[in-house]
Amino acid sequence: MKGEEAKNFFKYLKEHSAQSELTKSIEEKVNFAKKNMTWRKQYMTWEQTIEDEKEDAYEEGLEDGRAEGASQKAMEAAENLLREGIPMETVSRCIDLPLEKVQEMAEQLRMHN
Repeated sequence: MKGEEAKNFFKYLKEHSAQSELTKSIEEKVNFAKKNMTWRKQYMTWEQTIEDEKEDAYEEGLEDGRAEGASQKAMEAAENLLREGIPMETVSRCIDLPLEKVQEMAEQLRMHN
């Protein structure tokens, strides 16, 4: 694209003023696309699909974050109970963690003390 063509092109983008053969051709194609109902429907469907996927991804992220937070909170509670001398089986049952996980935590606490 040469200097004058580029200038006309950018002017067309800014002002929608077709002054050269290139910008007139672009304007024709844009107008055709706007009037093509099949393309419009496909575009709208595509836009809706993207919005739906964004919403689903957002909700999934929230759910993952909540689950991760709850898991972290359970681990902290279990650790605190173990430090207080509560039996591993009781911690497992009350915090709803697998006994094996509570045993691992108890072993790690013993190693750090």
